[in-house]
Formats: sequence, structure tokens, C-alpha cells
Amino acid sequence: TKADMIDHLISDMFHATLEELSILKIQPKEELSTAIAEMFEDVNHYGKIQFKARIPECLICCDVLRLRQVIDNVVNNSYKYSGTQIEVIPVLEDEALKIRIRDFGPGVKESELAFVCSKFYRGSNGESVNGSGLGLYLAKQFMDGMGGSLEVFNENGFVVVLQIPVAGKNIT
Repeated sequence: TKADMIDHLISDMFHATLEELSILKIQPKEELSTAIAEMFEDVNHYGKIQFKARIPECLICCDVLRLRQVIDNVVNNSYKYSGTQIEVIPVLEDEALKIRIRDFGPGVKESELAFVCSKFYRGSNGESVNGSGLGLYLAKQFMDGMGGSLEVFNENGFVVVLQIPVAGKNIT
């Protein structure tokens, strides 16, 4: 576990350094939305991720590597800060596939919520947990770079909503 935490810290710092050097690339292209289920399965180390609906099949516009890093960060934050079940609700809405990810922990203090996606920001609940304050910052940058968005709020736990642009017509 400690090695995994150190690996994530080094990875986050490396990505932040590359971004500062303007080397970090985000290259969105059309992908099948079904790849998202595999991304969640790859980080479901503790069997705590529960899908409340099937991921709608459609073409999305994303950079698979960056989206994988976003999902990895969000899920690993839930493991670190809440340790609870993680609920995933995918919904195809307008021109985007929205993926709502919620844990059932204490959430983030309302006064800190606006800052959790800021570079190097660590909330008061992170004082006893290893981290760099870069994960959600990078996740937001990646989502913005793909033409999507990342929204955070509290609702019976901490919620992250990923909005991924739909690339073409639905295939189902």
C-alpha cells in the first residue's frame, strides 16, 4: 500500500512537471464508451465500486490514457479519504456522457470545496493522508483538455461528475 502511494505521488509530480514544461499532451479521439467500464474495473482493487446502471454505448471524444488517469485519481481519492463503497452512475445527456462517482465518506468541508481542484491544495482532511495536492488539479486539467469537465460537490459523501463529450451518434 505504501509503495502504491509513493508511486502515485511520483506519478502526479512527474505529470505536473511535464505540464509546467508544456510537454504534457492531451490527444482526444473517438472511442467507444464501453472502455470506461474496463477503466473502473482496473482500479476496483477492493471490490467497492458499484455501477447503478450500464454505461450507455456511444462514441465519446477522449484521450484514453488521460481519462484512465482521471478515473484512477478519483477512485483512489475515495479509497484514501473515505474507504467506503463507491457508486458510479453513468448517464447519456445532451451531447455528453456524464459519469457520477460518489463515495459515502464525510466529504469535503464546504469552505474548502472550491479549492480541491487547485494545484497543490490539500484539504484539512488530508493532513494525515499522503498526497501532493495535484491529483484533482491534473484530473480537471485533463477533462478540460478533452473538451469535457469535472465538477465536485458534497451529497451524502463526496461526488465527482465527469462530463465526456459525445463524438458521434449513439450506436445503440
